[in-house]
Formats: sequence, C-alpha cells, structure tokens
Amino acid sequence: MKDPKGLMDEYWHIRLFQVEEAFYNAIDIQNLIYPYWVVSFIVEGQVEVEDGSKAQTATSGQVMLHAPGLPFAEKATTPGLHLWMLLDVRNSYQVDLFRLYPIAEVLTMIDPAVFSAIFYKLLAAWQKKDSPFRELELSGIGMQLVHLLLESWDRNGRVHRSFQASRNGERLEKVISYIHTSFHEKVTRKTLANLLHLNTNYLDKIFIEEYQMNPMQMVRELRLKRAKGMLENSDDSLAEIASACGLGDASYLSHQFVKRFGVNPGKHREQVRQTRQSYYHTQKPNQE
Repeated sequence: MKDPKGLMDEYWHIRLFQVEEAFYNAIDIQNLIYPYWVVSFIVEGQVEVEDGSKAQTATSGQVMLHAPGLPFAEKATTPGLHLWMLLDVRNSYQVDLFRLYPIAEVLTMIDPAVFSAIFYKLLAAWQKKDSPFRELELSGIGMQLVHLLLESWDRNGRVHRSFQASRNGERLEKVISYIHTSFHEKVTRKTLANLLHLNTNYLDKIFIEEYQMNPMQMVRELRLKRAKGMLENSDDSLAEIASACGLGDASYLSHQFVKRFGVNPGKHREQVRQTRQSYYHTQKPNQE
C-alpha cells in the first residue's frame, strides 16, 4: 500500500485511557474486548495470543496490538512483565491511525530498550494526576511510542493485520486507502461504492456516520490539503499542482482554494515564505 500522504499531512491526536506496568505469574484471558486499541509490550515472558481466528506466539521484545471491539485471548504459563496502554489515535477527519496503517497483531520492535525507556517516562507522566500540564506531557510521550510502532512496522516489511470487517471503520479502510492514492485520477461515488460492492447512497450513509462527511467531500478536502502542502513546500506551478492533485487546471484550483482557505494560492505561498524567513538580519563578520 502506498503511503496515504493526504491524511498523514493532518495533525494527529492521541487519547490515553490506561497506562500500566503489569507483572504476572500466569495469564489466562479469554474473549476480552476493549473499546480502544490495546498496545502491550512484552518485557519478559512468552504469550500465546489469539486475535479473531489468528493464533500465534509473542515473546520478549514484541508488541501485541489488539483492535477495539474485537475479542482477543492471551495465555502464559510462566511469569512475565508487560508494559501496556489503552489508546486511540485520530486526526481531524476522525480517521483511526491504526486503520490507516494496519500494523500486524504481533510486532517485533526494532529497539526494545528505547521503547521500554520511553514507556516508563509515559508511566511517570500518567501518575502525575495533579500536574496542570499532564495531558500535554502524555500526548508528547505517547506519540513517540506510536512513532516507534510505525517505524518498527515499516522496518519489518509492513505485515498487515487480519481485520474482521464488522465495523464501518474497518469496512471503509479499502475506500480510504483508495482515496489517498488516487489524487491524480478521476474518482466517482460509483467507483468508491463498487470497491465494497455497495450502492452509492448506502456508502454515503456509513461514510458520514464514520467521518462526518460524504466520500466526495473527503476527496475534495484531501486534494485541497495536498495542494496546500505542495504550495508551501515546492516551487511547482499552479498548473502542475492542480494536475498532481486531481483539481483540473490552475483556474479551478484557485477558485476552490479561495473558497476553502479564504486566500488565493499565490498569496498563501508568499505568506508562508515570509513567515519562514528569519527576523534576524544576519551578516558575515567583517574580515580584516
């Protein structure tokens, strides 16, 4: 799967619901369901884990990632130590990061010691119940761990998890991925609906329920966001940007850009360049 740059340009927000260090002599968990993602890092021990119909063995240095709303089982007959957290990571479109990047149920960390060290920082922040800046600290440290998960997944060949298509978010994963990688192509409601063998009206309905906008609204929004990023970070002409983003020609891009962001593309590019200039007027020292 190509990287979904349209949505990865968005800001991501993490919510943490539990952070814990768990020592145990044995584990026998059956059909446990959480409403959020469970990330459990095995410091010591070996676990037989089952997500849906997939069973495998996880051991020290690996992470078990359990999806929300789906039952899972863990069994261990010897003592161990897990560092686990319950979390949700979404962007402004309410897209779930781990639906966008479907990390496998068991993942080997590229640097277990670093992951463990950062987790203990997160645990210390979690325990600061009265700190006025607790949420900011949790967010910053938590996203470091999420980044390590994605880096490890990438280094290990991006093995996908085995989703059970039961919730709308899971069913729409294929549509979301297609939108992200098809900016330069013509995308229609019918094309998107056909991906899931649905009629267009029903696709609109479940899409709005999940993302608070219909599929074509998201297509337009992501194309404009990508155009905005290209304006800010490249010297491409408006015609080149319009073509790359599936926004027709320069005139149509300008019209839609003003409608969405309240400023024309050229003005926006100039404003960004001005703000990036240093307000210090540096000069080379005189050489005698």
